[in-house]
Amino acid sequence: MNFNFLWSRRKLVLFCIDFCIMAVAGLLAFFVADILFGIYLPMSEYYGSVVVLVLCQLAGMVCTRVYDNIWRYAVVTDFFSCVVGIAGGAVLYYALCNVFSVQNSEVIAILTVLISALGIIFARVCYSMLYRFMRARQTASGKKRALIVGAGEA
Repeated sequence: MNFNFLWSRRKLVLFCIDFCIMAVAGLLAFFVADILFGIYLPMSEYYGSVVVLVLCQLAGMVCTRVYDNIWRYAVVTDFFSCVVGIAGGAVLYYALCNVFSVQNSEVIAILTVLISALGIIFARVCYSMLYRFMRARQTASGKKRALIVGAGEA
């Protein structure tokens, strides 16, 4: 496993944004499960399971090499690798819960996975669209880029 991605500020910021999105998704899943399905877990048990689930999802995303891509040029396969990483993290979470006999709610875990996948994909699409919008504005402002052939050899 190569952890050199932590040295790049851009990748570290992306990692932190993903962590925040997944943590918010865990809290939203808790409230949605309580309101819609009547499933209630004590908060003391819930916080630990959400932290483990989020860490497993982040590990899954690192394993699928999500942070190696340049997200301003994202394509559909990059979003698919996000979903595969999150789902792989959820499978790892269930395996850990079964090995250590930890009580968890499947509904809350599934909601967390779905909300975090949608949130991360939404954040990446917004970043890509914002980058394209800013580039279009820059080129429309009258500035033109020029390529000087042979300038590197001078």
